[in-house]
Amino acid sequence: NELEQATTCFGQGISVTAIQLITAFCSLINGGYLYKPHVVKDIKSSHLNEIVETKNKEVVRKVISKETSDTMKTILEGVVSSPTGSGKNAYIQGYRIGGKTGTSEDGVNTGKRIASFVGVADIKDPEVAIIVILYNPTGEGGHQGGAVAAPLAGQILGEVLPYLEITREKEEYKEV
Repeated sequence: NELEQATTCFGQGISVTAIQLITAFCSLINGGYLYKPHVVKDIKSSHLNEIVETKNKEVVRKVISKETSDTMKTILEGVVSSPTGSGKNAYIQGYRIGGKTGTSEDGVNTGKRIASFVGVADIKDPEVAIIVILYNPTGEGGHQGGAVAAPLAGQILGEVLPYLEITREKEEYKEV
């Protein structure tokens, strides 16, 4: 209907799964390639702990140019690094994180919201993609993706990045 046509331009009324969203997001930051998603990297034997099968990356198609991907990485980094960026609550000093927040309604007139943050680290050499989706968050942070989902993503990345031995940059990070 006309209402759906009008609200689609800013993301309302579009339904995607978390795996669809993060797969599309990753194509923005990996040089423009859409990969077939998979959850399993390796299959190991139970008795020898040897790799029996490795799942290889499978390109579906190229969706944007490398130049556009590089521009998107700069924009996404600004969302997190800028003091006025909607994703500033995912910022971790010394790491270059990019991301995008989302806040949407759950249907028409339900009064419920969906808050989200999708992000990547380290933006110069992406190793980790993350998505946090909170259904109908209530409480201190409200229902905005930047207020409730971004801080949670930052907390998770703050533990995952050192675990993966991704080192912090020595210089004080400068805003993009």
